[in-house]
Amino acid sequence: MILSYKKIFSLVLIIAGILNLASHFKLLRIDVAQIIGISFVLQGIVSVSLSLNNNRRDLLFLFTVLFLVGILFFTKSYFNIRETREIVFTSILFITGGVFLILFVDNLKEKIFLITSIVFFLSGYLSITVLRSFGITKFANSLAKTAEDFWPILLIIAGLVLFLNRKK
Repeated sequence: MILSYKKIFSLVLIIAGILNLASHFKLLRIDVAQIIGISFVLQGIVSVSLSLNNNRRDLLFLFTVLFLVGILFFTKSYFNIRETREIVFTSILFITGGVFLILFVDNLKEKIFLITSIVFFLSGYLSITVLRSFGITKFANSLAKTAEDFWPILLIIAGLVLFLNRKK
């Protein structure tokens, strides 16, 4: 059987549905965050392996982000994190670093991906250690809260732009 992205997505949806039903009928103690995490990780692992050495950096980027966000959901569901907003900024930095590292692994000639990855990993590390005492993490979280308030407006504008600029 040749795997395609559509087949993988279909199987992941079936697995997520089965896990959700098992949770609903109390056969498994699993919450929605764990189901989302498992789904993203499964989709990410298989799709990243298909995208490597396939000259599809767009899909490699997307599925690497999906995989790492799945790990974030999975981790968040297993550990009691009171304020998840505090880990968002740092997670974005580490996820971006991981994405550029995978892009470098896919094309070892592109050293800019490695340099960018190192910069984002170092920024993530610094945001955990040094920058937290300066309040930069709180500032980034306040920006995220502001962006969260305007998110529906951005979605509507983006939808209108795409709809109005479509080919007739």
